Amino acid sequence: MAIFVIVKSSLLLASSIAFALQDHVSISRLRSVARHAGHHRVNMREESAIFNQTLQNHGDMQYTGEVFVGGQKINAIIDTGSFELLVFSTRCNLCGDMSMLYSENSSQHYHPGTFVTEHTFGSGSTQSLEAYDNVQLGDMWSNDQVFWEVVGAAMPVLEEASFQAILGVGPPQSAVELAMDDEATAKSILMAHPTEKTHADAEHYAGVVEHAQNATSLAANMFLHTFSFCLEREVGSNGWFVWNDIGPYDRPSDTFTIINLVGDLYWSAEMKDVKLGVSPDGSFNEVLGCQDKPCSAVFDSGTSLISAPQRAIDAIEGLLAKRADPNGDCSDLTGLPDLEFTIDGMWLSLPPQAYVGQVDDVVTSDIANLMPHLRARTAGSCVPILMSLDSDSQFGPLWVLGMPFFRKYYATFHLENGESPRAAAKSMALAHHDGLCRPVGTSLIRSVQTHEVQRAMSVKIGQVYAPSWVLRAKANGKIRL
Repeated sequence: MAIFVIVKSSLLLASSIAFALQDHVSISRLRSVARHAGHHRVNMREESAIFNQTLQNHGDMQYTGEVFVGGQKINAIIDTGSFELLVFSTRCNLCGDMSMLYSENSSQHYHPGTFVTEHTFGSGSTQSLEAYDNVQLGDMWSNDQVFWEVVGAAMPVLEEASFQAILGVGPPQSAVELAMDDEATAKSILMAHPTEKTHADAEHYAGVVEHAQNATSLAANMFLHTFSFCLEREVGSNGWFVWNDIGPYDRPSDTFTIINLVGDLYWSAEMKDVKLGVSPDGSFNEVLGCQDKPCSAVFDSGTSLISAPQRAIDAIEGLLAKRADPNGDCSDLTGLPDLEFTIDGMWLSLPPQAYVGQVDDVVTSDIANLMPHLRARTAGSCVPILMSLDSDSQFGPLWVLGMPFFRKYYATFHLENGESPRAAAKSMALAHHDGLCRPVGTSLIRSVQTHEVQRAMSVKIGQVYAPSWVLRAKANGKIRL
């Protein structure tokens, strides 16, 4: 679930520029950084042991791990698509169960910053204050860590949310790249329309770049370079986030496959030849896209479902209409084909449960904008559970491989600093897992159809999360990866 930040300032650019802001803060934040830089400390070993963290399952749409902020246990979504730490506070009256929220008054080390921001998600927005406190995760900790304390919200989903924080583990260098994009846009507007306001805006975004270059994320403070994400396969089962896992090139080649990444901002790779494979009875075999030119796939642990072009969703709806009982339930998906595709030239596939499911509630939230095919459906319907996304990147049409992908594949992510002081996404490794997140050896990463009864997942739309960068990509019709 990537986080989309809109800075509340009189110096904002035109709405299109404000809409493009992601994980950035204003120049006023720089004063706070300078004020606290003298006593920021990180207490942990630079070479930490592997930490296998259990992720609790909440309706198969949210998975949370424990993190301690100011000594208080907080349930956090650990997200590969965002870059910062947001913590929901007792100062927020609409952020869920008060007894579960972070209390600044219960911490001996809390102190506030000076900056205010607004974060926008697929299902609403929050108001956040810059804050500092000690943060611990397993045997790793960071003293005086900057984070965003959420003090207000307009997100109905929080009323029954399972989490009180979002911990971003996206590539730290991405925040710098996005800030530089905004600065370049501000400069181009200044050149075209030189006014007092556009001049102030250009100076403002130059400050945002400086902040991004100097700020340090929790993941960076914890010297995180390699981690893995995996979800157990059975409905209702837990997941795993493995901190300081074994690097991709140190994995056994008969179990893991190295994936070369493309782009600078997200965990993304080339995707081709997307199709519905041959079903057990040979009745289906339909191309969905990425044939004439490659597509791009982003791997995002914080996204509840898969995002795909509308054409793919239409094809799946057509497939369901061809069933013996088109209006039947999802009690057995055995006759449906796998969703097949290549990633970096390697064949992969996902079972029918990844793209077809049973909707358990009426679609009334903002998610309806990403799932228009569900608006006329009633609760209990068996439908495509994909989010509609028609957006181009510099590497082709965009797909987002969210949680369903990780129920089949154990994914290892690796960061490297290179020429930049901030780590960037470098490589990934994928392996089949045995359903319990134990990687298993295989000569081909592409799966073989089984003859077991395949039951669909029940989806509660009110708990579905859409990353904000997906919303932006959908609105603009394009995105830079």
